[in-house]
Amino acid sequence: MGAATLHVLTAGAWIGGLFPLWRSARVASDATRLALLRAFHAVALTAVSLLASSGLYQPFKRLGSLANLFSTPWGLLLVVKQLFVRSVRALGYGHWRGSEQAVSAGERVSLRASLGREPLLACTVIAVTSVLTSIAPPE
Repeated sequence: MGAATLHVLTAGAWIGGLFPLWRSARVASDATRLALLRAFHAVALTAVSLLASSGLYQPFKRLGSLANLFSTPWGLLLVVKQLFVRSVRALGYGHWRGSEQAVSAGERVSLRASLGREPLLACTVIAVTSVLTSIAPPE
């Protein structure tokens, strides 16, 4: 139960900050935008690290064997979730590495568009997770 609680809390910290960050990218000054990005990146890096750690525990506990990952509906849905998670993480990594340069270069429109894709994909992860939690894991 502790790993599941940590997983939900850290997902909320990461994903919960994405939408306000995206919204502020449109109206904030460059200095404010940079400060928000720097502050959020610290939260996101911590949250993603804890999220990954807690997220590794649950599937292995529920799958029983690695073969169930590709031979059961629950396992296949977990694979789909991981594909979306990796997409969100890739976008987040790109933002962590390049968003400050984008702000400095005055690329507000492209940064805002890119920042908008991250919460959209994160919502997809949440949707897949809701389906995943509604079906029985392999026995």
